[in-house]
Amino acid sequence: MNCREYQDNIGAILRAVMPDLLGILVVSIVSWNLTSGLSHFLDIGLYDESAYLSSGVALGVNGLPDAAYAPLYAVWYHVLSLLQPDRVQLYYLNYKILTLLPALLLYLFLRKQGVRTLVCVCAACALVVCKGNFQTWPKVSHFTLCILLGGLTLASLVVKPALNFGVLSLVALVASYARPEYFLAFMVSACLSLCLLFRGSPGKKQLASFAVMTLLAVLLICFMGYPLGGESGRSFVAFSQHFSINWVGWTQSDLHAITDSEQIARKCFGSANTAIQCLFNDPTLVMRHIISNILSLPGRAVEVIILPSRNFSEHLRFSRLLGAYILFICAMGILVFGKLRWSVIKTTLPLVSNQSVALVICVLPPLISSVLIYPRDHYLLLLVVPILAALLVLVRDCSLQPEKNVPFFALLVGVFFLFQTPVLSEPEGNLPVKRAIAFLDSLHINQPVQMLESQGGFHYYLAKNWSRVAEYEKSEPFLDFMSHRHINAIMLSDELRNDTRFKSDSQWQEFVADPATANFLKLDVPDTPWVLFIRKELLHIPGVP
Repeated sequence: MNCREYQDNIGAILRAVMPDLLGILVVSIVSWNLTSGLSHFLDIGLYDESAYLSSGVALGVNGLPDAAYAPLYAVWYHVLSLLQPDRVQLYYLNYKILTLLPALLLYLFLRKQGVRTLVCVCAACALVVCKGNFQTWPKVSHFTLCILLGGLTLASLVVKPALNFGVLSLVALVASYARPEYFLAFMVSACLSLCLLFRGSPGKKQLASFAVMTLLAVLLICFMGYPLGGESGRSFVAFSQHFSINWVGWTQSDLHAITDSEQIARKCFGSANTAIQCLFNDPTLVMRHIISNILSLPGRAVEVIILPSRNFSEHLRFSRLLGAYILFICAMGILVFGKLRWSVIKTTLPLVSNQSVALVICVLPPLISSVLIYPRDHYLLLLVVPILAALLVLVRDCSLQPEKNVPFFALLVGVFFLFQTPVLSEPEGNLPVKRAIAFLDSLHINQPVQMLESQGGFHYYLAKNWSRVAEYEKSEPFLDFMSHRHINAIMLSDELRNDTRFKSDSQWQEFVADPATANFLKLDVPDTPWVLFIRKELLHIPGVP
């Protein structure tokens, strides 16, 4: 090959990949622009996400969490913590990465299935800013979505259907260590792979490949455990908490749907400790719960993927120009369905049948979870993105795309989103959790602290001597509770003040009115609505100036 031919080949390769490199760059810049000032307008979410972060940071000490509690997500956090050891900044780093990564992997998956570049750019940019991505929390569902989209892209490289679904089964098994319900997808795809393998006459290479995948699955289960293990009780906790959301809505009860879910479950289902037992104890209530979920699911699913995030509307411009965003969605609809013909779809369907079945298998776990548990956004994200991907693949040959200047139009889409999504240069927003963490850390307490609070776990971001006492653990008069749990700090919030376990307790009311009688100091937590009660000896340690 002479120099001229070599240059021509390099030029041809560059021309072929340039639109996709540009598309990836556009999506990345839009995501960076949206999240660049994240720590100035997004507060830290405690409870689940912070618990995942803490288990990841402490992975080397405590080992892997139980198989039902997202051990793979803990590994992910542990790897990120090597890059960013500060836990507060680690929270924001993870948020930024998992805002971008699902969109990039969706782009790559769609391009691998032959969807046109401009459609992929539009879909990926819309995913970056949609309610289901940027606003949805905890982020473990985004991590799971990344596993699925990356795995589906790899699986589509395998031509043989049996091996294709074998790879998919491994992908689903890996995903089940982030969201346990995907173990169902693993079993379905593994059975389908086995049926396809022996329906024909498998060769030695196919049998060897299937044996290797089987061995990998067995080793992974032996090492990581069984994600749907009943001993963890996670599935029943999820069911009872989300049933309680519906029940509180029906009854207008003063009980808190999440923290009082155990009390509500006992009230409705007696001693039941599984969802099946609840069904036997009161099938009418369970069916009402399921019907309520089914009725609310379509509308909530559409909101997740169609509407942009508006949680931080004072900082994001697209929330002020919602009409322009809706026009973009309409324009994207015209682009995708511009040449819609049943004859075209009928021709495409056999070509993408394996991918379509794979996407259906991936949809089953979040669909079942949304119906049986609750159509929360983190389930719906895992439901609607594969459905969107399947739709775009199915109508890939029906979409409009200019024959020339595709990079120009991709840049135009990027400019639109850059105009819509900058974080405005305004003062830092209302971030009470972040500021409370900084305040508690500034006290430099090195004695053990047992802090009663209802916010969800400040201790995840503090030194090891801090521990949480949750408000829902109280089942006795306040002074006994404080003594038995060695409570020496209390973060008073409106949620704690109005909790049903506390507001009717006279000992608690007397304590709040005059904490000095119990040797507590009262400190206002700066720039938050909260008050800290703390034992005097924690701030005045003998022998320390």
